[in-house]
Amino acid sequence: MLELLLASQGRAVSAEELLERVWDEYADPFTAAVKITVSRLRAKLGDPPLIATVARSGYRIGEPS
Repeated sequence: MLELLLASQGRAVSAEELLERVWDEYADPFTAAVKITVSRLRAKLGDPPLIATVARSGYRIGEPS
């Protein structure tokens, strides 16, 4: 997930796209896996938070918008 976010070069990546590209085709679309993984990555990366939530768009590396 981190690699995909870094490769997006600041573009917001939707939770759906993350689920499709990081997990396999059998992943439940209603799972909280993306939110949980983002939370764990944020905790591991420390402060300042590097992964921003973009309202109604998804996640990206950078400042919140």
